[in-house]
Amino acid sequence: MYRHLANGNVEIEVPTWLVLDALSGRSNVIDTFELTNDDPVRRILTSGWEITSARVVQGDIRQEGPPRIVLELRPDFRIFDRDP
Repeated sequence: MYRHLANGNVEIEVPTWLVLDALSGRSNVIDTFELTNDDPVRRILTSGWEITSARVVQGDIRQEGPPRIVLELRPDFRIFDRDP
């Protein structure tokens, strides 16, 4: 579902159906995957990271995998400017 990239960014893969549900307000990634407070994906999604790119990956019909959207995110560098 997610992986770190060499440039410090992360990629998150989400099924396309979930993106449509999230856009319509019917669902979201955190609730659908029951992400706990200590889950790194939840921390990324709730910390203001910025989407730098998005692409669609076709599903694998042999494995009955749905198409997915891969989002590349980078940290909001303003968080490093805040006073501790």
